[in-house]
Amino acid sequence: MIRWLSMVMVLLVTFSVTAGDRLPPQVEVESLTAGARCGDTEMGVRWLSRGDIYQRFADDNHHLLLISMGQQSSAGYSLTLLSTTAPLVDGVVSLQVAWNSPPADMMVAQVVTEPCLVLALKRQTYEGVQVVDSHGKPKMTLSRSSPE
Repeated sequence: MIRWLSMVMVLLVTFSVTAGDRLPPQVEVESLTAGARCGDTEMGVRWLSRGDIYQRFADDNHHLLLISMGQQSSAGYSLTLLSTTAPLVDGVVSLQVAWNSPPADMMVAQVVTEPCLVLALKRQTYEGVQVVDSHGKPKMTLSRSSPE
């Protein structure tokens, strides 16, 4: 009897510990294109709408999102999606993106660029978007809900 109760206690403790360690739901994310001349001179993140030039990538199953690094004074800047899945917590999807910049001692063309990244997220309602860097540090937030 004591042995049976001990086993039950061990199982209860095991299940209570693992239940608290559950990962949040994940959203599949696809990088559609990245470029140096996207036209957004301000750093930011926004949902793309029907009239946007990037809508050629659209389909009925995904929302499109543009992340912009803003205007840069030289070549060598870019954005890269680091994970094809993103956690969804309380309706906010968190995207991990690398913010690449040229090394200080590198010779680069002196040309104005507007690096950006266009992503496709599974079509569902998102309350917002958080973009984090490779260290998990928040870079920007979009509090506007996804388009219908």
